[in-house]
Amino acid sequence: MKYQYLAFGMIALVLVLSFASAIILPGDDSDGDGVNDDVDLCANTPVGDVVNADGCSISQICNPEAVWKNHGGYVSCVAHTANSFVALGLITEEEKGVIVSTAAQTSIGK
Repeated sequence: MKYQYLAFGMIALVLVLSFASAIILPGDDSDGDGVNDDVDLCANTPVGDVVNADGCSISQICNPEAVWKNHGGYVSCVAHTANSFVALGLITEEEKGVIVSTAAQTSIGK
């Protein structure tokens, strides 16, 4: 009889944990960036963009379509954000150089 109660208790525990994990750990990632929607701060990340733990790419953090006070402000944002991506191991120094150089060559903020 003890084993029947133990088996029933184990089954009940498994069901409760399965239900709880479905609530706590949703797996939806609408934009496919590897960050679940419930914690993704930047929706609709372009396919292939590298993102941080918040689900944001450099181009989303330093949105080129935003109104920038000046060109230097935009380039500074890109440089600082790219530095943080390097520090997190998300991109290399070489990739950072290309990203910042490309930002500097744009007319964004001018």
